Amino acid sequence: MAHEEAIMGTLASALYAFDGVRDDNLNFKEGEVITIIEMNENGWWKGTNSKGEVGIFPYNYVQVRPEAAPSFPIVKALYDFPGGQEGQLSFKSGDLITVMKEIDAQWNEGKLKSGERGIYPTSFTEPTGEEDEDAAAEETKKWEEIEAAREAEVERLRKEKEEAEKKLREEEERLKKQKEEEERARLAAEAEQQRITLMKEAEAAKALANQLQKEKAETEAAIKKAQLELEKIKQQAEAERRAQELKLQQEAVEARRRAEMAERELEQARAEAAALRKKQEKKDARKSIDITNKIQLEKKELEELVQKTQEKNEFSNPKRAPKKKELAFKPVYVDEGEELPEKEPEPEPAEPEES
Repeated sequence: MAHEEAIMGTLASALYAFDGVRDDNLNFKEGEVITIIEMNENGWWKGTNSKGEVGIFPYNYVQVRPEAAPSFPIVKALYDFPGGQEGQLSFKSGDLITVMKEIDAQWNEGKLKSGERGIYPTSFTEPTGEEDEDAAAEETKKWEEIEAAREAEVERLRKEKEEAEKKLREEEERLKKQKEEEERARLAAEAEQQRITLMKEAEAAKALANQLQKEKAETEAAIKKAQLELEKIKQQAEAERRAQELKLQQEAVEARRRAEMAERELEQARAEAAALRKKQEKKDARKSIDITNKIQLEKKELEELVQKTQEKNEFSNPKRAPKKKELAFKPVYVDEGEELPEKEPEPEPAEPEES
């Protein structure tokens, strides 16, 4: 389809052969008909050659078919032009030249009556006002032949396309039938395999049913046995529970008895501890009294010694009249088992007045 659209584009004739170096270049020979697909402003056009190949090529390598009737004016040479370089047209002064193509303002492409063709400087010629009708007819004929060849190519491609589509439809139909036959064979094989599988599954299901029936009977017997054992276990558990409750009750009674005994022992221990503490307090009090009496006795002895010393001094100094002092200490005696008298509380020191 893309190739047919390319053929329907603008026609052009290759002025020179082009052998591109890039993969996207379009190669063609001199005089080959090129169908232009796209004309870009960068100087590279896109088209297709007679082989159907698509690519890009330089625009100045082709001549586009003119839309109007071709016109080839005749000019006259004013001077001799040797045309020493390749592609240039050499002529002499007075020669008539048919202008085939205007290249730019300074150069044209022309053809002599001898058939020689090339480029030449426009400043070496002057217009004659005449046109080359033979060249115009020849150019028109050439483009008509190109158009006919193009239409023939389009027709050939259309027939090839129809033939290819016909073959494609026949091949698709054949493949469709082949696929249907293969599908029927596959389905038949699958059906047979499913039948065999179902038979095997039925036999397996029957064997499984028998096995399940046997297992059911065994399970029922096991359940009945388990129920009897469970009932027995329940009875044993009930007996053990009652025995445990009785044991716990007895242990509770014993625990209460022990608690009461422990409480009595605790009260007794508390009373004994109080008695021991009271006895120890009395013992400590008696010991304190003994120590106090001993101290007072020693103090009395010391005072008697002091008094004796003073009396001795009186005999040596009769003016000094000694005064007899009374003892400031009176011993305290406590019988065994008698409570000690309580000490009088000492007066608290007075707080100092604020100044």
